[in-house]
Formats: sequence, structure tokens, C-alpha cells
Amino acid sequence: MRVRITFNSVEKTIPLPWHYPSQLQGLLFRWLRANDRKLARLLHDVGFVCQGHSYKLIVFSHLRGTFAKAATDSVFLDPPLRWWISSPLDPIVQSLVGGLFGRPYVRLGQQTLIIERVQVEDLPDFSHPTTFYTLSPVVVSTCQDGPDGPQNIFLSPDQPDFVRVIRDNLQRKASLLGINAPANSLAIQPGRLRSRLFQLHGGSIRGWEGEFLLSGPPELIRVAYEAGLGERNAQGFGMLACRQKAF
Repeated sequence: MRVRITFNSVEKTIPLPWHYPSQLQGLLFRWLRANDRKLARLLHDVGFVCQGHSYKLIVFSHLRGTFAKAATDSVFLDPPLRWWISSPLDPIVQSLVGGLFGRPYVRLGQQTLIIERVQVEDLPDFSHPTTFYTLSPVVVSTCQDGPDGPQNIFLSPDQPDFVRVIRDNLQRKASLLGINAPANSLAIQPGRLRSRLFQLHGGSIRGWEGEFLLSGPPELIRVAYEAGLGERNAQGFGMLACRQKAF
């Protein structure tokens, strides 16, 4: 299930720090706790575990305004703002919506945003090759031995392991949902992408935004669409939207 939340503001332009996705994550878990503390604790502390990897099975986008302007330490967005939240587990999204029900506005950092509309979006048709564009950058990494011990290395689309790591990640998510289609049956073709570097919780994260062409089992493509492509989905990375045309 996927919902689109539309925010408005009395301000003509809304300034936000570049790290505002972490504020969105906090907002998301506050809504969850308001409606279902047990579920919020499960997602925040543990998630769902497969082969030693933990997944929250929830993903959200960055904010989209009618106009955006970047500055050194912030971004300026013109309202209305759109925010997408998605999960392959409907009760998670339903609990989120329940947590914001009846709230006329929310605080995001120093900004007050008016909740104008909450809409459930229809599921696209994944029975044919589909081009997606990122609503939040896709993060892909692997652990390698370094001089000071194991370290996390962020991968780029020109590296052979980039697609393999995405497939392995997606297969584990699918397994948690009872989907047993082999990951190598899904073709992932990176398209026009650009690198973005984020500071989050005291560390640096590199992600890629742009286009991906996915073709293969519709059930696997649906997992990528509803749970996110790549890693750190519950921190606001890897959300896709359909473009439904070839590169």
C-alpha cells in the first residue's frame, strides 16, 4: 500500500536543512507510536530478520515541492509539498494514517506544515518492463575488510556488484513476504543516474537518483516498489515511482 500526503503552508517558501529526511523519519515513527506502540517498537528496534539482515519493510520519499532551490546548507521548497510512504504490509501504512488522523498540521523541524490531503495510490501494472525514477536516492553498499577492520563501502552503478547487491537485498525482502521467485530472474538496468551525498546520524551516505528499468516477475518488481530498492529504506532511501516508458 502506498499513500501520498500533501502538505501546505502559510509560507510561500519553506526552508529545510539538507538532513531533513531524518526529521521525516522521526515524524513517521511518531505517527506510528500514536496509533500502535507495539508495531512502532518492532519496526524501530528490530524489524523483520532474514539471513541475519533486518528490514523494516517501509520506505518513504523525500519531499517534492512545486519549485526547489538548493543552498549550501539547506533546500528551499515551494508548497504544496508531496510526501509518499509505502509498505508491502498494509497494516503498517494503515497504522501510520491512523496516527495522523485528525491532525490539522505537523511540525517538521522548525516548520509548521498543514496536512491538506491523504490519498491511497493505485498499484501500477508490473506485468511488463517498467522504468522507474527515484523519489529518494537508492543506496547500495557492501562490507569489505580494511586496515582498521570491516568497513562499509558504498557502490556505484558502474561496479559489477551494484546490481548483485540490489538483487540479494530484494530477494531477502521477498522471502520475508513469502515470495520465492529467484532474484536473478529480475533484470535491473540502471539508467541516467547522479550521485548524492547525505549526512545522517553523524555519518555519510552516498545514494543514486535517476532512473532504473526493471523487468521480470511482477511480484518482485512490486516488492521493489512497495518496500524500496536498495538499503536504508526506513531512513528515506530507495523509493521508486513509475515512469512507464523506455529510456
